[in-house]
Amino acid sequence: MKLEVFDPAMLERHLLGYEPGQSELFRFRNDPLFAHFAVSHVAALADAYHFDLALAVNRTDAPASAASNRVLNVKISSLLNPAFATGLDRRRIEVYAASACELPRPGASLSSPPAGLDALAWYEVYVQATSRDAGVENGRLPGVSFRSSRWLGATDMLKDLRFPVDANGTPDGDIEVPAQAALLPAALPDSDASFDAALDALGLQGWPPASGPRVSVLWKRSADFATWLCAGILLESPEPVHRAGRVDVSGLRLEAGVLAAPVTFDTVRRDRSGSRQLFLTATPFQPRAYSVPGVIELQSPRLALDVIDTPPGSAGPGPTVTGRLALPVRPTFAGEPT
Repeated sequence: MKLEVFDPAMLERHLLGYEPGQSELFRFRNDPLFAHFAVSHVAALADAYHFDLALAVNRTDAPASAASNRVLNVKISSLLNPAFATGLDRRRIEVYAASACELPRPGASLSSPPAGLDALAWYEVYVQATSRDAGVENGRLPGVSFRSSRWLGATDMLKDLRFPVDANGTPDGDIEVPAQAALLPAALPDSDASFDAALDALGLQGWPPASGPRVSVLWKRSADFATWLCAGILLESPEPVHRAGRVDVSGLRLEAGVLAAPVTFDTVRRDRSGSRQLFLTATPFQPRAYSVPGVIELQSPRLALDVIDTPPGSAGPGPTVTGRLALPVRPTFAGEPT
């Protein structure tokens, strides 16, 4: 019997979910897209009815065009994301990941290569079943809507935040904080209240939100008012920088040669969205150019921001990516160095 109409219900009952999830915001534009199924034979089931499965993506906030509405090339693989499995299936995934043996894994996933989405746009992603028979219409499964990021990925984000991975960025500005400013040791992780309390302690009540990526160096006066000391940085963005499980900001480091007293940015405050972060040191320091053996020119001190970049679909934490910012030896509002 020839099938004339595709009924999505034949496969919809096996659909576990999508990545990104419904109404997810700021999905990196080059992150792949996924559809997860509970059984591994969904492609064979569709093939039996002369249909090929693929992922389709449409912009929902702009007129349709070939560039914004398209069917993606996909590959089918075993389900690896345990967030979409339950009960014994989740345990099987865990056992498989820890075993050197070829064990059967539950489910299957459709995944796309880098999607190359438009910036800050709303999309719908769904599973399309394309018919191989003339006169038989294509079918589709219900999809989800999400919004793309301004950035292609973690490296693009670091560059826009003035911490490029292949050069030294420059800060957007400088902020003077009171010499007596100190943070309370107690803090809640990823808390708007803790972050705002930290701003208050630094004399930054009512600090305006950032309309774009912004990095400000925080400066204190020395006890004798003769020297400007770097106390840390304020990193801000209109969208999350720290994204738990995707891009984890692991720390800020000073690169300034061999120091008599190593500097650590041991006080970190971050708001709940991960878009605003404070990195502060308990021992403010005077930035100085330093020499490198075999190099004639003095080197400028740098701040290194480390992030763990874990692309979607990875089996474990990804590599650490480091961006660097050239640290001035004094704030711009202090005038030119003498």
